[in-house]
Amino acid sequence: MKILNRALAPLSLTAFALVACIQQPADKPVQRMTPAPVVASGSMQTGKTDVNVVQFSDLPMPPQAQLDTEKSIILGTGEDWTGRVLIQTPNSPESAFDFYRKELPGLGWREITAVRAAVSVLTYIREGRVATLQLQKSAAGGTDVSVTISPEGKAKTDG
Repeated sequence: MKILNRALAPLSLTAFALVACIQQPADKPVQRMTPAPVVASGSMQTGKTDVNVVQFSDLPMPPQAQLDTEKSIILGTGEDWTGRVLIQTPNSPESAFDFYRKELPGLGWREITAVRAAVSVLTYIREGRVATLQLQKSAAGGTDVSVTISPEGKAKTDG
């Protein structure tokens, strides 16, 4: 039994250290990395930040859109970031759909698919990255836009 306790002691200490490092107070939102410089204004406490605060060089933002910082996760910086960004815009789903179809090609994104429906989906590719946008009517009015950007998958070949 002593041998088992000696083997588990380092694992227990490691687990405790990891939990201690990642624990956050419940009333303080988790800070996430942003892909571009952040202007020191906006409200991180509410979970919503005006897009003037966080700027993406490779993702257009509709006027008056807000970034949901509590539900977004961004890994990396500049134009190499990956992750999911949740945006609320006061525009209708149709207007938001048209906005992204017009603006994304100007930033070098090439359209792969476009499906206009109750939950619309747009898929684009750019420099080895894929962007998938889901747009749907928000319960609060306007449109919820979920943007997922990830590295392009390479097709497997038998051989």
